[in-house]
Amino acid sequence: MRRALHNRVMELQGNIRVLCRCRPSRGDLDASITAAKFPEDGVIRITRPDHEGDDYDFEFDGVFSPSASQTTVFESVTSALDGYSVCIFAYGQTGSGKTHTMEGSPDDRGVNFRAIEAIINTAKTHSNGLVYDLELSMLEIYNEAIRDLLRKPGSESPRLDITTATGVSIVKGLDIKRVSTMEEIEVWIARGASHRAAGAHALNKDSSRSHSIVTLYIKGTMPSGDILRSKLNLVDLAGSERLDKTGATGDRLTEAKAINKSLSALGDVIAALSSEKKVHVPFRNSKLTYLLQDSLAGDSKALMIVTASPEIANANETICSLKFASRCHDCALGVARKNVGRKPLLSKFRP
Repeated sequence: MRRALHNRVMELQGNIRVLCRCRPSRGDLDASITAAKFPEDGVIRITRPDHEGDDYDFEFDGVFSPSASQTTVFESVTSALDGYSVCIFAYGQTGSGKTHTMEGSPDDRGVNFRAIEAIINTAKTHSNGLVYDLELSMLEIYNEAIRDLLRKPGSESPRLDITTATGVSIVKGLDIKRVSTMEEIEVWIARGASHRAAGAHALNKDSSRSHSIVTLYIKGTMPSGDILRSKLNLVDLAGSERLDKTGATGDRLTEAKAINKSLSALGDVIAALSSEKKVHVPFRNSKLTYLLQDSLAGDSKALMIVTASPEIANANETICSLKFASRCHDCALGVARKNVGRKPLLSKFRP
């Protein structure tokens, strides 16, 4: 009861909601030999191999053990159909299950597809007279450059620049597709995912080397003529591990440095937002934080899914991820506001 009341207070303050998901052990590893334990609901305990008896307990809005299904995880995720913009982002080291949680497999979809499908189904069955229009974009931030994943690689593309002049982060020149069915969306997301930068290093033979952002733009026209606007950002962050863990060289090292720099910038933004003093929030220190500025500045609801590896060999990296997630959980963004008015969607939420 105490935890439920505390989480409600945090939600009313506009704090980032944080869910933790621990993936199953891999290969022939004994599942009983693990650094991760779950002593009670909402708590994950990590034991460091180099500090016997030194346990770290982390408490979040929800904690999912390796046996949790995609459906169970998604039940804790909020929809954006009520007029609030929502940002859901997955954070954790390479190989901890971020992409599986966000994308899943064709027969066991992740958060991306389930969230969008819920919005489409609600739009179709709404009985209060609202008429919905949906649009989709997909991009990646690779080495601090924005790439449009819905355009064919190598094709002529306009320069992609971020602007926040309207109070909403938009990318000028980004290709945005009108969508109405899950079949259309699955085709576009699959195409975008195939264009995403990937490469091998010591932790993963097929590691994502960029931050991927799928955005669904939602416009609901009321019988009165008022327009309800929101957007759903679905963010799969690149791995958060330290450079010495990757064994990266050459291009992989350059990519890793860019990833760590942007994640460090995200940490600086969270620290500034969490400060009781009025301090400058360095959103412009990276393309990632600049693009997510409207999702972290109070007009949106934000949800982090931190993914954890249960292997003892990854315990130190897991603790680093969970400590960062704890700082995010303590960060109050302010109460989200509904976006209702008579201005068209195009003028505010997209280029």
